Amino acid sequence: MKPDYQIQLNCPPRWQHCEPLWRWEPPAFTDFDLWYVGAGKGCLRFADQDWQITKNQCFVLTPGTKLLGAQDESQRLSVFYVHFEWLQEAPFSFPSGVIDVRDWGHFEDMSHRAERDYARGHLLGKVQSTAWVRQMLLHLIAEQTLPPPSIADAALEQIIAAMRQAPGKWHSVPELAAQIHLSPSQFTRRFYTVTGMSPRHFQIRTRLERARQLLEESEMTLQHIAFALGYQDHYFFARQYKQWMGETPGKTRLMARDKHTR
Repeated sequence: MKPDYQIQLNCPPRWQHCEPLWRWEPPAFTDFDLWYVGAGKGCLRFADQDWQITKNQCFVLTPGTKLLGAQDESQRLSVFYVHFEWLQEAPFSFPSGVIDVRDWGHFEDMSHRAERDYARGHLLGKVQSTAWVRQMLLHLIAEQTLPPPSIADAALEQIIAAMRQAPGKWHSVPELAAQIHLSPSQFTRRFYTVTGMSPRHFQIRTRLERARQLLEESEMTLQHIAFALGYQDHYFFARQYKQWMGETPGKTRLMARDKHTR
């Protein structure tokens, strides 16, 4: 069975600035608790272990957890928390202790959105809030299972995104490699690792996928589409389209029109 990451919130997601002399000693949990430290210092004790906690650390506490928490009174805690349950069997096992959140800016932004949307008090707000908390959990899963991107890989992802956004602009490999201070051969190897294609094939594929979308969803002529996507010869564009997409541009447009008229 494929994993189902759907959840149900059992309380409003909230940020809380812990009061002076705060101590946390709840009954054993009956559900899951996502608990994130936004500021301050403190400690948690559960499962016979002590955890020193500070900013950008997170716990996913499981049903049955019995804990004791306290804070450093000189650096009081500000925490986000929400109780939830998986609608099917939990699809992923989180670490039993502290999780250091790498991309904490994005994570924190999602937590504030979850709190704000739930507080609107209507069904759509609760649905949106649930989606944000679910995304926070997926974010933690991704950070635990995927290696952090290097600076070069992050820059490469930006280049790939820019190529997708403007497929009509053709880039040479030396030009792209120079943007992230790699040799053309190094750039090509890393590009292939990320996309599964060479830079040239990626650019062709991206152009032709955009061409398919324009053929299906616009009234632009074949010539206009070809020129908009950087082709100087629309006959060459048509031949390349058939070679890569397995059908002529005219057939793509005809099939799209037939589909809409049914």
